[in-house]
Amino acid sequence: MVGDTLYLALEGESKGWIGIGFLPEKTDKKKGADQYLFYMDGGKLVALDMYQVKRTGSPSPDEKEGGKNSILAAAATYEGTKWTVEFSRRLKTGEATDVEIVPGRKLLVLLAHSEKMDPKEEHKKTERWYLEDFAF
Repeated sequence: MVGDTLYLALEGESKGWIGIGFLPEKTDKKKGADQYLFYMDGGKLVALDMYQVKRTGSPSPDEKEGGKNSILAAAATYEGTKWTVEFSRRLKTGEATDVEIVPGRKLLVLLAHSEKMDPKEEHKKTERWYLEDFAF
């Protein structure tokens, strides 16, 4: 973190997209999660800011839920099946579709990937992980 901005990096192995999400508390599966999805299209990185409207299933782009893409900057390398993604966002965006990140406050981190670069491709249950009680 620098000032009011959070800088994150993800590394992982995947044949498809890779993603991370934040949830203040797990009350109804993934409902209310602030999610970020990264995939390559024609060799270029596409970075999506998404919101989990329903308790399960695919998230929706923030723009469709009254928010906006709050990613300030994003870059990635994808070689073979190895991802390295870096991105930044404000700790507090002021949007209902984004989770406010408060240093020291615990939250749930969601991690997932898919076997295809298609952002509409849902991940399998074996392609997701949760980090509980995580704090920046």
